[in-house]
Amino acid sequence: MHAQLLSLAVALLCLSRSASSASYRKPWRRKLLIRDIPQPHLGSHAAGCNNTAQGRSAVADDRGFLCLRKDFDSSTGCCVTGEQFSCKTCLLDNKCCEEFEQCVSCCLAPQHDAATVVANVFRSNGRPETGRWNSAFEYCRGKCRTTSRSTVHENAYLDTHHHCFSESGKPTTPGPPTPKLPAG
Repeated sequence: MHAQLLSLAVALLCLSRSASSASYRKPWRRKLLIRDIPQPHLGSHAAGCNNTAQGRSAVADDRGFLCLRKDFDSSTGCCVTGEQFSCKTCLLDNKCCEEFEQCVSCCLAPQHDAATVVANVFRSNGRPETGRWNSAFEYCRGKCRTTSRSTVHENAYLDTHHHCFSESGKPTTPGPPTPKLPAG
């Protein structure tokens, strides 16, 4: 799309130059018909934020803020207000959360070191052909998605905290209870 916009801008410039040769010879009099080409979103907060976008009631942005939909600015993609690095529904011992957006926000917290981990991790564990994550936000968003590792019998979650950013990608479940010894 970026290349198409650039081609269109060049074509408009050529048309404006050929349309009036007099204005071409006098650059101070010609009208500039080129507009700024929109840059692809690079995660710069001045331009806006990347966000989870899919939550029904909450959104997490790439600054680690978690906010309700009513506190979300759709023009910038950023949370206007909210809690940064929220881990309220998360179990920090296994790095699993009840909500996807909470998981992303918590994963971005400095103590979880996503910014440095991202450079050394493949998108799929042990599979270099899948490439590396482009940012800490992409890493957290990808890790927090549910996978087959967080399910049992293919149709139920192992735990209510099934959005995990741990290395294993699944909640740790307690072992089966120890049976009671027979009386006697």
